[in-house]
Amino acid sequence: MDRLRTDLLKYLDYDGYASRRPNKEYTVRSIYLDTLGFNCYYEKLDGLQTRKKFRIRGYNTSEENNQIFFEIKRKYDNFISKSRAGFYFHNLYEVLQNHQNVPSLTERAADDFEYFYFHYQLRHLEPKVLVVYEREPFECKFGSQLRITIDKNLRSKAVDTFLQLYDSDRLLDVYRSDFVFEVKFFQVLPQWINRVLEKYDLTRLAVSKYTTSIERQGASIMRMNTFVRKDYL
Repeated sequence: MDRLRTDLLKYLDYDGYASRRPNKEYTVRSIYLDTLGFNCYYEKLDGLQTRKKFRIRGYNTSEENNQIFFEIKRKYDNFISKSRAGFYFHNLYEVLQNHQNVPSLTERAADDFEYFYFHYQLRHLEPKVLVVYEREPFECKFGSQLRITIDKNLRSKAVDTFLQLYDSDRLLDVYRSDFVFEVKFFQVLPQWINRVLEKYDLTRLAVSKYTTSIERQGASIMRMNTFVRKDYL
C-alpha cells in the first residue's frame, strides 16, 4: 500500500477534505438497509446486472450537528452511480417518520430523498449491518474527474437501529490484512493508471463491502431479525 500510494501521488492529490485531516484519511460509517428476506444481498450473489443498495452514511465520530446522507448506489451492467440527500443526524427520526417535514434541500437532493423514501416504504427496508472503514481519497492533479480511494481496516457489526451509526464497540474485522483500491472515472481512464495497475499486477474484482460484511456477521444478523417490522429508531 505504501509503494502504491507513492506512485499515485505523482499524479494525484488528496482531496480537499482529507488533506486537512490527520493521516490524510477519514472514517466512513454506513448502515446498510435491506428487506426482511435480504433481497439486496441475494441480488448481488445472483449476479443481477441491474440492482440497488440502500444505506445511511456518516463520517468520523458522533458530534453535534453531524451530517448524514441517505444514499442509493445503483449498478447497471458495468456502470455505477450514486444519489444522495444530506440531513443532520438529529433530524433522522423526524425525516423518516414524516418525510413531508424535511429541511430545505436542493431540487436534486429533494428528488433523491423522495426516491430513497419511496423504496424505504415500498420494500419495508430495515437496518441490517454497520460497515466502518478508513478511507484515503485522491483526486486528479490535472482536472479530470478521476477519483481513487484506498479503503482499509474494514469492520462491521449487525445492527437493528439507525442510532447505532456511530457505534465503535464489538466491530468485527472483515478484511484483516487487505485494503480495497477503487478507481472511479467517467468515460476516459488516463493511460498512467494502466501502468500502475500492471506494475502491481492488479486486476479488476467485484468487491461488495455489504455482502462481505453480512457473511462475516453470519448468525448474528439472523438473530437480530424479527418478522414484525418495528420502529428502527
